[in-house]
Amino acid sequence: MTRTPNLQLRRLLDDARWTMEQLARSVNALASHEGTSLHYDRTSVAHWLRGTRPRDPTPRLIAAALGIRLNRALTLSDVGLAAPPASGPAASSLIEDLLKTCAPPPAHAEQHPAPSVHTSSSGQRGTTAPTPREATAAFFIHLHYRYGSHGSSALTTYITDEGPRDTSPASLTDSAKLAYTLGLLVADRAEPGRADTLWQHTIRLAQHAGSPDLQSIALRARAALAHRRGQHITSLSLADEARRYAQAPATQAYSVIMSASILAAIHNAKAARRALDRAQSLYQAPGALDDPFTTYPEAGFLFQQAHVLADCGHRQEAIAVLNESLELRPAAELRNRALTHVRLAQLLLPSSAAAATPHLNALLDLGLPGQLRSDAVQDALRGLVRSVRNEPLTQRNAQLHRWVARLALPAR
Repeated sequence: MTRTPNLQLRRLLDDARWTMEQLARSVNALASHEGTSLHYDRTSVAHWLRGTRPRDPTPRLIAAALGIRLNRALTLSDVGLAAPPASGPAASSLIEDLLKTCAPPPAHAEQHPAPSVHTSSSGQRGTTAPTPREATAAFFIHLHYRYGSHGSSALTTYITDEGPRDTSPASLTDSAKLAYTLGLLVADRAEPGRADTLWQHTIRLAQHAGSPDLQSIALRARAALAHRRGQHITSLSLADEARRYAQAPATQAYSVIMSASILAAIHNAKAARRALDRAQSLYQAPGALDDPFTTYPEAGFLFQQAHVLADCGHRQEAIAVLNESLELRPAAELRNRALTHVRLAQLLLPSSAAAATPHLNALLDLGLPGQLRSDAVQDALRGLVRSVRNEPLTQRNAQLHRWVARLALPAR
């Protein structure tokens, strides 16, 4: 088969003033940073330049490596390595791949029945009622807001037993939403590798379904996961790719605020504030929150905004924004409220133990850690416990140390 030379990649390699060997080494180094072992050399790069597309995740690593060298974000299209167009057989194999991924590890088996979801009114978008599978995805996302990863095995069972099997755009979209939602749940039960795989399935299914916003949402989730794992170069690349796919204003704001969070965390305050300003200009508070795939709750947007402000050194402004976010959080969202209380306590603790104490007590009132099964909350709580333990044990701070004793976090 005759291949078309990748002239875009050739131009970027020339712009970077790199040899083929240097690009190969940079891709191998980025993969090693992510915990993957790759062994590309100049011959591999020569194949890419002649038109061969390497397997994932290599195209993304190539874009990231050249983007770092050229000091600008590059997408897969920029480097001539976008995924090939959809086809019927490929779409069918994507469904099979998703079902294989949904087989849970035996050690994590839970006894939960597949849910019964009523779709008469919940999740409506305009005048069109959601499909049962769309409503199921939305149901489990809202369950995640409340209890973290509870229900992940139930959703796995639902996908394997009742998930769509045909390759129509509507069914592929349903499959993508279910894969994305299961990724949220397993990420919050400390299974990042499985979550990332599910989000890669989401991206491919959404591409075949012609849903760029859904691709953007999954790319943003992958960016957040990489950021949490300390893979900041990869996370920036994924967040920028998410921004390029986003079409709706809510999805654009959702991706841009992620870029702002990453930039702030790596101490690029100037770029972070520019991204934050852009996200604020795009964001519009939704009138209804039925569909989590087309709306972005204001409380969530404010929570991300506060992270940017805090990491840029604007602590008091961040505290005010977090308090506003907390007021908007529904009382039932235990997971999201817990994360907000933790962040407020962390910001208040250095200057006022008394001001932090109500948030510490609120965490106990939420029934932590028993009611929640959330790796994100557990990590946040451990960070907060370390901060409290760094406080001297004085009469004034004794209540803080009693709080740590009452929390009784499980061992990692």
